[in-house]
Amino acid sequence: MKNGNSEEKSIRILKIMKRLNQKEIVNRSDLANEFKVDKKTIQRDIATLRNYFFEEGESDIKYSSSKKRLLSWKEWQDSFYKRRTFGYK
Repeated sequence: MKNGNSEEKSIRILKIMKRLNQKEIVNRSDLANEFKVDKKTIQRDIATLRNYFFEEGESDIKYSSSKKRLLSWKEWQDSFYKRRTFGYK
């Protein structure tokens, strides 16, 4: 892998992580178009983030079909708890 590709991957992953933290919509197709890469590349980037979170003992990333976006594990748990307790969506 060339150094430039490695830097591009790092930047993509950091931008994805930032968006998750800011509770923005993270959609694989949109990200692929924005970064001019294949959807499978974005899928691998998300897998890299999941592995990082697992190794650090932190949260995971989950897909919310009701919100149609990726959520951090904490946000997913909060959303799940609200739906179970208060019936919110």
